[in-house]
Amino acid sequence: MPDNSIVSSGNKRIAKNTLFLYLRMILVLGISLYTSRVVLAILGVTDYGIYNVVAGVVTMLGMLSGSMANASARFLTFELGRDGGDVEHVFRCSVTVHYVLALIIFVLGESIGVWFVMNKLVIPPDRLTAAFWVFQCAIVSVVIRIISTPYNSLIIAYEKMAAFAYISLIEVALQLGLVFSLKLINGDKLIYYGLFLALTQVAVRVIYNIYCKRKLKGTNGRWLWHPATSKQILKFAGWTMTGSVAVAGYTQGINVLLNLFFGPVANAARGFATQVETGVTQISQNLQMALQPATIKSYAQSNFAHMHSLMIANAKYSFYLVMMIVVPAMISTPYILKLWLNEVPDYTVDFTRLMLLGTLYVTLKNHTNVAIHATGNVKRFQIIEGLLLITTIPIAYFLLKYAGLSANGVIIVYLVVQFVTQFVRVHIVYPMVNLQRHVYLTKICLPIVLVLIPVTAYTLLGMKYFEAHAFGALVVNVLLSIVVCLAAVIALGMTRSERHLITTRLSRLLHRHS
Repeated sequence: MPDNSIVSSGNKRIAKNTLFLYLRMILVLGISLYTSRVVLAILGVTDYGIYNVVAGVVTMLGMLSGSMANASARFLTFELGRDGGDVEHVFRCSVTVHYVLALIIFVLGESIGVWFVMNKLVIPPDRLTAAFWVFQCAIVSVVIRIISTPYNSLIIAYEKMAAFAYISLIEVALQLGLVFSLKLINGDKLIYYGLFLALTQVAVRVIYNIYCKRKLKGTNGRWLWHPATSKQILKFAGWTMTGSVAVAGYTQGINVLLNLFFGPVANAARGFATQVETGVTQISQNLQMALQPATIKSYAQSNFAHMHSLMIANAKYSFYLVMMIVVPAMISTPYILKLWLNEVPDYTVDFTRLMLLGTLYVTLKNHTNVAIHATGNVKRFQIIEGLLLITTIPIAYFLLKYAGLSANGVIIVYLVVQFVTQFVRVHIVYPMVNLQRHVYLTKICLPIVLVLIPVTAYTLLGMKYFEAHAFGALVVNVLLSIVVCLAAVIALGMTRSERHLITTRLSRLLHRHS
């Protein structure tokens, strides 16, 4: 039986790490959104759209490294959780594997990637040269991110979220400074923008390296190729790469479809909508990042009761937190975009609302992904998930080609596929961690549906009658939305014991400061 004091200490650490990550998210999101507005003003809609689709091609290659990131995080965390774990051994093997992967991505980018950008994408002829150099800078950025992955994974495995948050803030601060310097340059600003982002990645890579070597154990050894360990990591990564390929395929595939059928303006619109989606998704990712090490360590220690409670909390409260952002954002999308961008490209309002809806799906998949990674047995899961997700592109292409599907329809196809895929994830994962499938319906879906009934009604009424047209109205909308969401969550989305726990904690906090 686990020591209750250890579990309690772990829960406090999770709460502290979550707080650090949320503060990071708020600052990073604010700076990133402001930076996007400055970049749009400097580059213009066409060049911004070109950057989004060109950098997206190499990002598609770089996303293949996501499988390696998952592998590093899983094995490092598992080693920390089990008795006698050798973290340094796993870290050294992971670094070696990532350098090999970075070389592969570089070669693919300089061959297939360059050919695709220069011959297949719809880019104005006078901007092809700029697109080529932006692509080169994007390759450098992705390669740097790949070789930094083991260091990021080690920080997360040790649950040093404060350091992770501080380094992320340094990164966005550098990006903001470099973007403002574009105003002082007389050359091709699109090329310089790509160059500045690549230089930022180099600087952040150095910071991660210095921190890990000085503060964390297991980072001072040389590269290591240990056949057994490297084979385990590569096997795990090989199967998770199926999911990464699917994500890269449907994410950048949607970009390419929009480019082919609707042109660069649609890419610019999706670029802005994606930034909003990414910012909101970070809310659930922050909670997942805080819970992931504890979930994997619980599995390594065969503490399934604690693991199950973490999984349910991950799914439910990620959804509730994201919902409180999505509801006011969907109601006031036109005004928020106008306030942010000043000139709002076509498609942007509808894309943003649809993709905000999609962020709610992401919150539900996180807990299954963490659980399956904890087991290490990802083959069947990744094959089935990958095949389902990649169907987004052929379905959307067929409907675009033969049924006159609108640009909005492409995003809707993506949402439908995600919805179906989530139930398949649960069907596969829950039995593997000794959790009954009906728990998903009774302890996660049911309270969420009960909460969504009044919240959805409020959102639809708000979009019809309460679309903000002034900053004061936006503030009222945000406050009222939060009140409605909190009331629904407390009344309908929490168990009696959860309400009691929150009441007790608040009572202690108020008593302490009285």
